[in-house]
Amino acid sequence: MHKKNGFTLIEIIAVIIILAIITVIATVSFTAIRKKTLQKDYESLIRNINIAAEKYVADKAINKNCTLTVNNLLTNGYIESNANDSDVVDPRDKNKKLNDYKICITKDTTNKYVATYNGNCSYSTCN
Repeated sequence: MHKKNGFTLIEIIAVIIILAIITVIATVSFTAIRKKTLQKDYESLIRNINIAAEKYVADKAINKNCTLTVNNLLTNGYIESNANDSDVVDPRDKNKKLNDYKICITKDTTNKYVATYNGNCSYSTCN
């Protein structure tokens, strides 16, 4: 009887195919999780910007609909920039700076001023 000393080519190919499938599944899962995490980071950043804008309006006693930029909040110390530079960066795209994005300050139905992060705000600048 002939003694088998190693793996056949078919067995090695089968193992390689199984490992390739596992790698693809893991990569797709990791990419989806990372994208979802970056989106949540972005949403959190926008919430923090809106809260800072509402605090700015309250502190400055502004009583009109107006527009702020993220840079206004940075300059006045209401938000902090990313480490080592003076820009607020979109976590989903590290090359996208948010400093010039507009925040609309509007009065809601309860007469409270609310900040909405919106690049298309057309009110005059908050003073």
